[in-house]
Amino acid sequence: MNLTCALLLFVGTLFQEPEAPPVIKPSEAANHVNKTVIVEMEVESSSFLKDKELCFLNSLKDHKAEGNFSAVLKKEGIKACQDNKIDDPAKHYLKKKVQIEGKVELFKDKPQIVVSKFEQLKVVGVKPEE
Repeated sequence: MNLTCALLLFVGTLFQEPEAPPVIKPSEAANHVNKTVIVEMEVESSSFLKDKELCFLNSLKDHKAEGNFSAVLKKEGIKACQDNKIDDPAKHYLKKKVQIEGKVELFKDKPQIVVSKFEQLKVVGVKPEE
């Protein structure tokens, strides 16, 4: 009987959904370096450097400010957006509340997540006009 229960528990764990990463604020990202998380933020500033194939979505208006978090779209991320009919990700996501899923990295001591798949970036709200 105990063996049957143990076997059922084991088989049940095979079919469980993987646990979702924690949802954090941009200000907490630096505490999660090398961990997979979901950062929820309003995109306060953005830039699309087409010639360098880079796009930045920033949590603060001043991307150089202490505490800024960036979602960085390189060539693969930009292409993923364009494949989903978003030609200018900087313009599309600006002033929207988004969730970015991925591993937090530091670049010049600032936390970021590099977005390479469209599924990593999700709009969860729109900031009202000021």
